[in-house]
Amino acid sequence: MRECIFFLMLFFGWAISVHADVLRLKNGDVLNGTWERVVGGSLLFKSDVVGEITVDVSKIESFETTTPAVVLLPKDSTVQGTLEVTPQGKWQVVPSTPAGAQPVEHFLAAYPEKNFAKLQKTIHAKPWQEWTGMTNLGYSLITGDTQARSLTANINATRLQPKIPGLPVKWRSNFSLTALFSHAKSSSSSAEITSNTFSSGLRQDRLFENKNFLFAIAQYDYIQPQGIKLRQTYGGGFGRDILHRPKIDVSVLGGLTYVRTNLENTSAFPLPPGTSLLQNSAEALVGDKITAKVTKWVNVIHAISFYPNLTRTGEYRFDTSTALAVPLTQRLSFSVSFVDFYLSNPLPNNHKNNATLSTGLGIRFWGRQSAVLLYF
Repeated sequence: MRECIFFLMLFFGWAISVHADVLRLKNGDVLNGTWERVVGGSLLFKSDVVGEITVDVSKIESFETTTPAVVLLPKDSTVQGTLEVTPQGKWQVVPSTPAGAQPVEHFLAAYPEKNFAKLQKTIHAKPWQEWTGMTNLGYSLITGDTQARSLTANINATRLQPKIPGLPVKWRSNFSLTALFSHAKSSSSSAEITSNTFSSGLRQDRLFENKNFLFAIAQYDYIQPQGIKLRQTYGGGFGRDILHRPKIDVSVLGGLTYVRTNLENTSAFPLPPGTSLLQNSAEALVGDKITAKVTKWVNVIHAISFYPNLTRTGEYRFDTSTALAVPLTQRLSFSVSFVDFYLSNPLPNNHKNNATLSTGLGIRFWGRQSAVLLYF
């Protein structure tokens, strides 16, 4: 019986080693495992002993694999073949078809067929998939002489396509949502105060290799303290990613927008003669967005959009938001958010500034099925 077990273990160990990739380094180390991808001359290798490691081709003595590779070439073309390291210390792929094809040395990235099949799905992802970002949800309750409650929610999310390391990103979607619902009532009188705000926006970017991009935006706002029943903003323009580092991304943009605003008079005072509750205007747009990893435990997203009115010169508005997240677990974080909507010309007896500072628990999300759907 022991002999049978021994031979079974020996057989399965031999079977695994036959199908494993073998990586020999110039320092003499030999690693068995599976290769995950080659991007920028570096190999991501999952070793049976040390786990995932990234190795530059200059440190590799030889590489043995029977796993078919898919090679990504410029101009969105691909080649299938076998990945090798040349005697000159460079990566090359020997095409499987047609017979006699020349080896390919200059490529963007290479993946095992199974890995690439999974990544291809991100190119045609459904609208709710492949988002990365964070949410913040807070609730407060006060009892006593004053009964008050408030609910705040914030979402900042980004989706990149194609989401394949080694391929340049062509499309970038930016989604934001801000909601504040508050109500206060005095127990000694019938006075009640409500302050509700809801803003949701989507910006679609078309990226180019020179870091420039074209964008189109759509935003919808309901801001009760400013008498805005519904403000619709549509527009587009030109932008540039001026800084792209592992810990910080900075982009600036400028363009033109069409704005249609439905106002409501929430005060007891009559409106000045000639004041229209339906306003249409053209506005310019200047803004920026900063995403930064300040420390290992602090992530910040900041954005500001400034809209000078071109139809009624002298009037302007701006929206700004800052979200700070401190990770508690892999997905859960403690979040602090500041959002400010400023309007230079609100209706009489309404506020110019509508600022909200909220704290609460946040959820960071990524992957195929994004948690952002929980708040739609």
